[in-house]
Amino acid sequence: MKYRSTRGSGKIEDVIDFESAVLNGLAPEGGLYIPTDIPQLDEVALDKLRKISGDFSLLAVEILSLYIDESEISREELKDLVNRSYSTFQHPDVTPVIQLPAVKSDTEDSSNPLYLLELFHGPTFAFKDVALQFLGNLFEFFPQAEKMLSWRQMNQGIASRLLVLRLVILEVLLFMASVTRRTLKSLFFTQKERYLLYKKPK
Repeated sequence: MKYRSTRGSGKIEDVIDFESAVLNGLAPEGGLYIPTDIPQLDEVALDKLRKISGDFSLLAVEILSLYIDESEISREELKDLVNRSYSTFQHPDVTPVIQLPAVKSDTEDSSNPLYLLELFHGPTFAFKDVALQFLGNLFEFFPQAEKMLSWRQMNQGIASRLLVLRLVILEVLLFMASVTRRTLKSLFFTQKERYLLYKKPK
């Protein structure tokens, strides 16, 4: 399986493998990488996927293997990556599908129930965990990833980390202030931030 940019020419020299698509992130001209071909599944293959649909990890391996050549990631290696990626999720089904309670309505067919896909059982309780847990393990897997990550970390520097930390601390202190209504003394914030922090609710 090869990948091309949504803004590329589609020429053979612009087509790259899965590892390069993952490590590059965006194409040089700013496009997104997409498969050159979409796998076509017959009814037998679809029926196989239906039978394992209750096992998230097994289903993920089957679908991901359609887009990743074994020459890049073997099936056993892919199984290990998937298992490590989703073992941190707090629900045994990883992304469970639950049926919503029936609601009486004249405009809806009660014989056609509604279902909800839950994507918040990851380590950070965000839907992004479903993709980023796997992506993080891919960065560890590919041999060139360590060099690229080191280069990006050097360019980003410490400033971005301090900014995130500062915002997190501000959120925590604002929450504490709203709950306890105590005066929080800190030299960490600007005068405007202190005003917002110390201001009593009306």
